[in-house]
Amino acid sequence: MDSLLTLHTWHKYQEFIQYARFAVLPRPGEQPESIDKYIKTHLPMFVGTIDYITMPQLEISSSEIRTRLKAGKTC
Repeated sequence: MDSLLTLHTWHKYQEFIQYARFAVLPRPGEQPESIDKYIKTHLPMFVGTIDYITMPQLEISSSEIRTRLKAGKTC
């Protein structure tokens, strides 16, 4: 989700829809409807190119994953 909010700052972002669809994992508490509203307002060319993925939330941060990997531990 975080990357979607800054997509408009990426180099040639408008061209992405020629090559792929987007998979978005909403953060806890975020609703696809509010994301759709953002897309319609800020990224209208991407309407209909977003697939929402639902999955169990893991209680681990990316920082903790990196720390564990550096220590040779599993995540």
